[in-house]
Amino acid sequence: MLRDTIDFQAGLPDLSIVNLVVDKAVKSIGFDVFEMAWKCLIQRFHDTISYRNFPGPRNAQDYGMLVVDRTDEVKLRGMTRRMRRYNPVPNHGRDGFRHIPITTIVEDAVHRDSRHSYFIQLADVNAYFLSQKLSPSGYVHRKGGRNYFDRLDPVLCKVASSTDPQGVVRV
Repeated sequence: MLRDTIDFQAGLPDLSIVNLVVDKAVKSIGFDVFEMAWKCLIQRFHDTISYRNFPGPRNAQDYGMLVVDRTDEVKLRGMTRRMRRYNPVPNHGRDGFRHIPITTIVEDAVHRDSRHSYFIQLADVNAYFLSQKLSPSGYVHRKGGRNYFDRLDPVLCKVASSTDPQGVVRV
C-alpha cells in the first residue's frame, strides 16, 4: 500500500516535493531544530516560487500557502512573520548575508490534524521513506523498502539543493 502511495505521487504531473533533513547528531546542545528546519523549508519554498521552479504554468507572480501538521503554531507564526520583514540568508561560499524577505507566502500557516489531511499524510509517507533511505530499519531493509524514496524521483524538487542529486536540503 505504501509503495502504491509513492507511485501515485510519482505519477502526478504538477507535484513537486521539497525535502529537508536536519542531522541532529552533529548539532550543538541548545540548537533549535524546529526553527532551523522551518526557516530553511520556508526559504526554499519562497525561492522555488520566486524563480518559478514549480511545475505547471509559470505565472509572473505566484504565491503559496503552508498547510502544516499540528505543531507549535505560535512559534511558527511568529517566525514566518519575522521572515516577511527581516530574513538574512547566508551568502554561499562568502562571508555575510543577503536580506531576502519572504514575499510569496500569502497567509500564516494553516495547521491541520494529519488525520484530516491527505496532503499531510502523503508528506508523512515521504518523510518516512526518506528516513528509511538514510537509515533503514532491519524490516524495511529486508523488504526492499529502503529504495522507495527513489521512486519519487520524477516529482522531487531537485533545484531545492544544488549539492544533492535528489534536491534534499541538508542542515
